[in-house]
Amino acid sequence: MGLHAAVEMVGGVVGHPFAGAYCDAKFAVEGFMQSVSTVASEDFVVRRQKSDAVRRFVTTPLADLDGSRVWSVTKQWIQPDGETA
Repeated sequence: MGLHAAVEMVGGVVGHPFAGAYCDAKFAVEGFMQSVSTVASEDFVVRRQKSDAVRRFVTTPLADLDGSRVWSVTKQWIQPDGETA
């Protein structure tokens, strides 16, 4: 008998702008755990445990919901030569 713990994030379920690789990796953890749970053993049980800390984190708003902080850095990358943002 053993225990395997995986920390999964919402990025594995819902995509985020400018975070494709991150979300891909997070879904890979979820997909891997689902796959392993079907072949690990006959009595292997998958349980999801959520703590109060997780609930508090999930309800904390993100600082850059509209992407303005990312845009302020990356917009200069797409400006034609000689133009300023």
